[in-house]
Amino acid sequence: WNWAVRMRRVNGKVEEKEGMAIYAGSFTIVIESGVLSSLATRIIRCAPSRQYVVITDRNVAKLHVDSLTSSFKSINRKIFVHALPPGVTKTRRTKQEIEDWMASVGCGSDTCLIALGGGLIQDLCGIVAKSFSMGIPLIEIPTTLVGMLGCSIRHNSELKISETAVIGADVDPKAVFIDLDTLKTLPL
Repeated sequence: WNWAVRMRRVNGKVEEKEGMAIYAGSFTIVIESGVLSSLATRIIRCAPSRQYVVITDRNVAKLHVDSLTSSFKSINRKIFVHALPPGVTKTRRTKQEIEDWMASVGCGSDTCLIALGGGLIQDLCGIVAKSFSMGIPLIEIPTTLVGMLGCSIRHNSELKISETAVIGADVDPKAVFIDLDTLKTLPL
């Protein structure tokens, strides 16, 4: 565990910024407040790619996607966003729709997938990242408490295909970025 307190000067005043970096085996977990708006350079460092794709749902997109995409645009990086309808289910059909959309915007093995949302989005993106183009880098940005807990440990994602069968994959993200400010936007 590595707890970091950084000092910075803002409008002549000194501010403390706290954050935590946890090295969880093969990936890093960064926990900070307000990290979404400055993630592009960190993501590029963890997963250098030709282009970046964000998969989210429309509710999360309304609240958080502009912060994330503006940080990529400010450094002239190509980023695409696909927002699924609220209440989407974790099925093979949804997985196929994501993969078809990614192919339609020119994604290939040189693409990094960014999962922005709760546990369902994280699970879907985990499986897509493992299967699309024989596997592409995955960055997880959970926005719910359950999603944050799930992403904090090595886990597997699965889709139920019948009463007795599932397809799945071990999720091995390049990094997990937890922005504690996203919890403030959850409905009570």
